[in-house]
Amino acid sequence: MRWPEGRACGVLVTVDLDGDAPFRAAAPENAGREKSRSVGRYGLEEGAARLLRVLDDVGLAADWFVPGLTTRENPGLIREIAARGHALSSHGDLHLDFNGLTLEEQMAEILGGRAALEEALGGPGGGGGAASGVASPALDAAPPALGAGFRVPSGEWAPGFPEAALAEGFRWSSSLPADERPFRCGVGGLVEIPFRYELEDHQYLGYNLDPPFPPGQSRIAPIETVRENWELEYRGAVRYGTLFHLRLSAELMGTPGRAAFLRDFLLRIREDDAAWLGTCGSMAAWCEGLEPEADHPYGMFARLRAAERA
Repeated sequence: MRWPEGRACGVLVTVDLDGDAPFRAAAPENAGREKSRSVGRYGLEEGAARLLRVLDDVGLAADWFVPGLTTRENPGLIREIAARGHALSSHGDLHLDFNGLTLEEQMAEILGGRAALEEALGGPGGGGGAASGVASPALDAAPPALGAGFRVPSGEWAPGFPEAALAEGFRWSSSLPADERPFRCGVGGLVEIPFRYELEDHQYLGYNLDPPFPPGQSRIAPIETVRENWELEYRGAVRYGTLFHLRLSAELMGTPGRAAFLRDFLLRIREDDAAWLGTCGSMAAWCEGLEPEADHPYGMFARLRAAERA
């Protein structure tokens, strides 16, 4: 893929700032599980501030994805993230699993998260700009820190969801582990900025004793293993011209030792002339001129789903 400034690869850092919303969404009884909820709240109370310091040191802007529930309960932190030069986008409203929702409920979930961010950031809006010819008079009044995209909390979006999101003024999504470069969701559709599980800290470091996660337990990878894997993936991105997208969680990567590792790792990338350091917004703007590929796996899947419904 061709990247801006003639760089060999694109580099993107995103942060999920969920707090304890996933625990509360999973089951009503989890509202009384203070120990389990504290795992997520660590990201709000300690991890986010530490990651902000790391990003300040590196001189890198990141995209933060926040559920509406977390935004409403922590508006001061949301404003602090924006003041430090980062964009914030919807990660749903209550962090509900999309697999159990209708299309209308899925849209309400994403829009609720965006509305909470608009309120916290002090301005009306709807995604930070019109998308692919879809006009919305409120968009130009959106707070500068409000991202023009979203990330699905979990599960599969329903048929027609990308089109509905586009009609509401969203320009991009970062929800699918579908590729190693951005792509269009149909003709004139959303730009999808994909992530890969091997570059997600959750797969290495996510852990909870009870309720057990992972269900079979035994996961907290050594930092050396994470570093080696990510360095190999970065070299591969430079070699093949792909997107190197680090997806982080404030409660996982925001511990003292991991934050120190992240700072050193990102500084090395920052010093490498091969990397174009972007944000979801800048990558979407760069990729909006791309035409969808007929043989792209997403396009093939969408056609099969349409044939099944016909």
